[in-house]
Amino acid sequence: MINGPKLLPNQFAALMADGATGHVLSTDGEVNRSDVKDVYLIFEDIEKARRFVEDLNKRDDTIEVVIYDSRYELVECHDAPKWKAASNSEGKNKSF
Repeated sequence: MINGPKLLPNQFAALMADGATGHVLSTDGEVNRSDVKDVYLIFEDIEKARRFVEDLNKRDDTIEVVIYDSRYELVECHDAPKWKAASNSEGKNKSF
């Protein structure tokens, strides 16, 4: 079970990671160390979470993002565009 912040039923949590290393990033985009900074970004609905990912990918194409629902079940996984393009994928994100 994921130990994230308590979410309301319609909220979503996003977790960022460095696409090259897999290191989890804090909400300020820095590698999360053992001092346990906040790592989950909270969104009021899935569309706001998706817009965040889209805007983030325009600024930094090396970050991957996973989106969880209020029960912390995986909803979507957005690969880092830099490596997605390099692996010649079809450009589609995975939805679960």
